[in-house]
Amino acid sequence: MMQSCDDVINPSAPFEPRMVVYCVLNSASDTQFVRIYTTYNPTDYNPALNPEEQVVSDATVSITDGSKNYTFAYRAIPRPDSSRYKNSIGVYFSYPFRPQASKNYTLIVTTPTLGQATAQTSIPGRGFIATSSIFELEHPVTANPVTVRFSLHDQAKAYLVRFYVVYTTENPGDGGREHYYEVPLIDKILDYNLETHFRLYPSVITVPASVQAAKSVVKSIDFAYPAYNEAIYQIVHYNFNVRFKRAVFYLIQFNEPWYKHYASGNLFQDRLGVRLDPPDYSNIQGGVGLFGGFHVDSTVVPLPEYIRPYRCQGSFSRLDIHKQML
Repeated sequence: MMQSCDDVINPSAPFEPRMVVYCVLNSASDTQFVRIYTTYNPTDYNPALNPEEQVVSDATVSITDGSKNYTFAYRAIPRPDSSRYKNSIGVYFSYPFRPQASKNYTLIVTTPTLGQATAQTSIPGRGFIATSSIFELEHPVTANPVTVRFSLHDQAKAYLVRFYVVYTTENPGDGGREHYYEVPLIDKILDYNLETHFRLYPSVITVPASVQAAKSVVKSIDFAYPAYNEAIYQIVHYNFNVRFKRAVFYLIQFNEPWYKHYASGNLFQDRLGVRLDPPDYSNIQGGVGLFGGFHVDSTVVPLPEYIRPYRCQGSFSRLDIHKQML
């Protein structure tokens, strides 16, 4: 006769606080940020019962490129949404600090209670991005796509291409502030009267190993008609006295640590199966987290101050178009 086992098994190991460090270097910004937390052991193992982020505010933080050292200062920022966490957002920042292409950086974090954590990362080299669709940008009524050509540095593990229209308005309280409108890859109008759309925006693309090995391979991406025309229409239709400034195309190249961290949470194929591989990626020695980076290349095309959009069903904007054409 077999007897059942009455032993209670607790799969949790003894809790040990660990440092959690998150930093992504951005070559397009002159200010870099580091956020530092500790792991925690919530009541009943339910994270929702933890009312505050476990922010580390007494750390010494620096990043070096081997010849220059950048120190970080701590600041508490009011939280815009306190429905989940009640405390302020704790962040370390360094200004001026603009990471350079093809450079290596080392992050060093030291705390009185959790010791030291370090990590290394490299910024991808410069890429290339350009467009020859000048006529299409000036005359969105053409049925041609806006084509962007680009090439990647061999250090890039993933990339993202984005397209923005920059403009100003005379809306009340605007004060000449520039606005950025992102143009989608595809804009399918589902209902003209209800203004419902299906919009598909560019996403992060993995760089195949064959492309990484072959330098200066030129790729292209099309922003299909009428996505750009619809962007111009939306801007003109919902604002007063629009003045267009420029079209800006960005090529964002992500390095290997950033991509591995992104892929661990977004690219696993079998989302319904039992995972046997570690779902998280960390390159922090002495803690967990991410020290990654990306490089941003851009190209700018000046736009006419006034552009007249065309609505595919045959009507122009209901706004006073003659004001746009003066």
